[in-house]
Amino acid sequence: MFGTLSAVYERYGCTAEMFANLEQAVTIARESNDRIGEGFGILHVAMVHQMRGDLRAAEEQYLRALNRGVSAGDPLLISYARTYLAVLRQLRGEHARAAEELQAALEHSQNIGNEINEATALIHLGISCRASGRLDLALDHLHQAHALARKVTDADLEAKSLNELGTCLHGTEPQQAIVHHEQALAITLTSGNLLERARAHQGLAHCHAVLGNLDANEQHHRMTINLRSRLSMVPNSPRTPDEL
Repeated sequence: MFGTLSAVYERYGCTAEMFANLEQAVTIARESNDRIGEGFGILHVAMVHQMRGDLRAAEEQYLRALNRGVSAGDPLLISYARTYLAVLRQLRGEHARAAEELQAALEHSQNIGNEINEATALIHLGISCRASGRLDLALDHLHQAHALARKVTDADLEAKSLNELGTCLHGTEPQQAIVHHEQALAITLTSGNLLERARAHQGLAHCHAVLGNLDANEQHHRMTINLRSRLSMVPNSPRTPDEL
């Protein structure tokens, strides 16, 4: 359920009806004494708050979900809650705190064999390492994430890991960065992931500008703007221009 609902939110946004249904699900789980179900419901409520831009409310709900996971002794809920809490901290620029949460989430995911969340945690560890200037470690995390994404055949994670690999190489190896972004773009043309498609075009525009390929730069820049416009029309979408 978690992955399915997440995909729905990420592609189509969150309507008021979805939010109401989530809150109802949390209530039902709590009244049924289903602490794990309640925790996952709270986690989705937190995601909605984050998509709406209310990071304070999102943080409160992520921490509630984490507490439910700890009290229930459920490593799956703990790993997801820590990962999404870390992503929120990254949005605030708190990369050191995010890395601590992600390392804990990574260990929980590895212990239970949850390779999807392991890949997600590795991608975001790569992002935090890049932000702190540790490019070699960032690349190591991202290559591991890419291998896992291919193993579990998760197109969205594969595209994201490739785009992050490309971003890490913008300043040092723009030709190799182009390879990564083009691979990500090819995946998104099949998967329909508009955010990663926009990020691929944006990365390609940057690299072609660095290399002096002005026609290619202009082409990819136009595609980025077009996709940003399409993303902005999705209600309460997490796939907004600010994430590009």
